[in-house]
Amino acid sequence: MLAYCDADMAVDPEAIFRGLALIESGAADLVAGSRWHPESVVEGRTRARSFLSGGLRLAWWLLPRTRLQDPGCGFKMVRRADFLPMPIRPLAGGFAFGAEVVARLERAGLRLAQVPVRWRDDRARRLRIRRAAIDYAIAWWRLLLT
Repeated sequence: MLAYCDADMAVDPEAIFRGLALIESGAADLVAGSRWHPESVVEGRTRARSFLSGGLRLAWWLLPRTRLQDPGCGFKMVRRADFLPMPIRPLAGGFAFGAEVVARLERAGLRLAQVPVRWRDDRARRLRIRRAAIDYAIAWWRLLLT
């Protein structure tokens, strides 16, 4: 199994156990956290960050053949065997890597489950808005063209 949570631990690692259960039970092949899920608990997110997250969500919603609700959420999980055949070279890096991987795997036929998360802003402001926006724009454009 391959999984990650943001290094700042903004997403409670409990989501890993939820995702693992879904994949092991066969209910999903791919799991992504969603701060937009009705059962999620989001603490300390500023209005500006909520606005940006909503804009990213809208942009991803416009992409064909993907249902990913929260591309910026720092929790993703997939079986290693499903991930390894994927060509990594043409993928975006940085902040958009996980979101692009999820979209491509979903388009390849993997069943996506989106789970609620407990997310807490760490107040360290590690997010570099300009860099993240460029990463997501490149990934979004590449996904739109494919």
